[in-house]
Amino acid sequence: MVLGRAIQEGYNILDFDFCANLSAEDFDKILRASTEIPLFNERSIIINEIGQTVLKQYNGKLANLIN
Repeated sequence: MVLGRAIQEGYNILDFDFCANLSAEDFDKILRASTEIPLFNERSIIINEIGQTVLKQYNGKLANLIN
C-alpha cells in the first residue's frame, strides 16, 4: 500500500540512487504515519545505506544482487 502510493505520487522508490539520497523529510512524507514511528531516524539511515550499497557493490541493479 505505502509503496504503491509512493510510486503513484512520483517517488521513485525502486531506484537505488533515489533511496541512497532519500531525505528523512521525504521518507516521512512517503510513510505518512499517524503516530511516531519507532526508530524512524535509524530506518531512514538504513534506506540510504541500502541504496548506497546496491549502487556501489551491485552497479545499482537488483538483478546483480541476486546473481
